[in-house]
Amino acid sequence: MSKSVHDHSAIAFVNNADEATTAKLCTVARFFDCGDDDFHMGLSVDIYPKMRDKKIE
Repeated sequence: MSKSVHDHSAIAFVNNADEATTAKLCTVARFFDCGDDDFHMGLSVDIYPKMRDKKIE
């Protein structure tokens, strides 16, 4: 994993989001569209429960 990918991780962003950031994330509609051969599928699968834990629905 490159430094840039590590520094801009969406998963880390959600994990480290404070209350204000979490509230802002709740105002944005999201749609995860992954095919079964999408190399990002694993990341999408990983971020979804983290967002649910933070009540970002």
